[in-house]
Amino acid sequence: MDKEVFFWTSFIAALSLTIALKFLQFFHFIDWSPVEKLESGFILTSHQWLIKWLLLGIIIWGLCLLHMLITQAFPWQNATFISIGLTVVYIFLITQYIQPKELEKDFWEQLSLPLLAVLAIVIRFMSGTVLFFRELSKK
Repeated sequence: MDKEVFFWTSFIAALSLTIALKFLQFFHFIDWSPVEKLESGFILTSHQWLIKWLLLGIIIWGLCLLHMLITQAFPWQNATFISIGLTVVYIFLITQYIQPKELEKDFWEQLSLPLLAVLAIVIRFMSGTVLFFRELSKK
């Protein structure tokens, strides 16, 4: 796949996911703050909210690049099954990272369907792009 397409696809996916997370938090579709771990893990308690969200966007961009590398490395043929499977795995990891002690008793209550939908759309976008360019390079 062309490096420029790889770069811009992961950038647009990370930007979309970061904006969607802010939207979900603002309208209380998720009851946790995506930048809360950045505030407690780093020295970002005194910085403005924009800097925290930019750092989160950069971290998400790195994860999007990693996801695209994983998708490109395996010979999967169907982007729909990839996105469904990886969305479930990512939601489980996000929920475990946010509240690991409460995960055992109420995983289904912590699950946010709007977050699940947003992640599925972004993952489908990235996986579909990788598979499209793989098929294009074969021709």
